[in-house]
Amino acid sequence: MSIISISNLNFGYKKNQSILKELNLEVPKGSIYGFLGANGAGKSTTIRNVLGLLKPQSGKVLVFGKEIRAARPEIFRRIGSLIESPSLYPHLSADDNLAIASKYRAVDKKKIGEVLEKVGLLENRKKKVKNYSTGMKQRLGLAIALLHDPELLLLDEPTNGLDPSGITEIRKIILRLREEGSTILLSSHLLAEVERIATHVGIIKSGKMIFEGSLDDLEALKFSQQTLALKIPDANKAQALLKDFAIVSVSPGELQVQIKQKEDIPKLIKMLVAGGIDIYEVRLLKSDLEKMFMSITNE
Repeated sequence: MSIISISNLNFGYKKNQSILKELNLEVPKGSIYGFLGANGAGKSTTIRNVLGLLKPQSGKVLVFGKEIRAARPEIFRRIGSLIESPSLYPHLSADDNLAIASKYRAVDKKKIGEVLEKVGLLENRKKKVKNYSTGMKQRLGLAIALLHDPELLLLDEPTNGLDPSGITEIRKIILRLREEGSTILLSSHLLAEVERIATHVGIIKSGKMIFEGSLDDLEALKFSQQTLALKIPDANKAQALLKDFAIVSVSPGELQVQIKQKEDIPKLIKMLVAGGIDIYEVRLLKSDLEKMFMSITNE
């Protein structure tokens, strides 16, 4: 079941301008969906369409199976969002900020302590927000988004401007929220970070979705571009034996071979052993998600 379903979405701020082009996107229930793209690719515009803040030129945006413009109050009660930097009252404490949010959300103030504990701000609840670090402000924004126990959480670049410890804190919170049953759409350009927490990935380039699938699907695609490095005494002789494989490089004592699937590894080793080649070391040169991302977006 998809919590968010976007089909053939087209959007531009002006008549002859296309920001999103025939965009299709599916966010499965219970997933952490990593929405990846460079700045200006259309991530924030997509999220604003999901929230009903922008009107599509054509196409459909369904949230919980309904068009948001037709059922806005009902859907909004089930959504929490943190879009860019949170809007906070810097001269007030975290408690006071959440008390104000609880009024317009019609939420019992008893929830304030609960959400502050979730985001690790309970000990700093009386401290004025102007004295918070960037990471603490981001976590307070997340606490506001969580006040009404949303089923769906939309996070637009939640780790922007954070130091490594701040990024780690946000990551732990997101993983814990998924364990508690939330579905999370997370837009980001921090590729390695998405690889650590996402279950599904969508990659957008110039308003078009160029890849969508599970993290396993992306891993399989990554694997198809991996290279096996072998330390062997006679690389030239080994190259002659491996006519069915694409040779990446040959140097004294080492041969690098491109592989397309994991089953290629034992097959290749058996061929070399049968040909009388001694193998001293086998290394898989893994390409990380960032290289894969750059490969996809540059096609």
